[in-house]
Amino acid sequence: MRNNNLMFVIAIACLCFMHCATTRAPSGWLSDPDNVGKDVYGGWVDVTSRQGLISGELIAVERDSVYVAKEHLRAIAVTDVLDMRITVFDAGSKIALGTFGGTVLALSNGLWFLLTGPMWIIGGSIAAIYRSYDPVYDFPSSDLRSLALFARFPQGLPASLDRNSIKAKVRK
Repeated sequence: MRNNNLMFVIAIACLCFMHCATTRAPSGWLSDPDNVGKDVYGGWVDVTSRQGLISGELIAVERDSVYVAKEHLRAIAVTDVLDMRITVFDAGSKIALGTFGGTVLALSNGLWFLLTGPMWIIGGSIAAIYRSYDPVYDFPSSDLRSLALFARFPQGLPASLDRNSIKAKVRK
């Protein structure tokens, strides 16, 4: 009976964490929340366009184009953008780790663990899911121009800039 309860709690935790926000950004690419204001680079963007999926650093958003850099700079016509997801910083796993720690410590409650364990898992899972979307912005649910705030060049590409000189942020 006790194993069945533990398996039930683990299954609920797995189901809850499956709904956390995900990103295609390479590991170590996104800034920490504390350093995002100091980072001069754009956020990680996944653009689904008529040409397919294009991922990389958001360089600029202009009236007619979205600029993304990975190996090289790519311009995507705004009319070709089907949807876009920008991840500004690494949400991390502090809440998930806290939930795990709280659940493990709840084992010391003895039989009360049957009550406190699921409370830790359910409450922590809901908090982790909710907080995982903090650094994520989607288009078309957000205005395209407001997403430009998370680009390397929020006002658009400078006219005098050599576009071939733009290189994407290097991973940490």
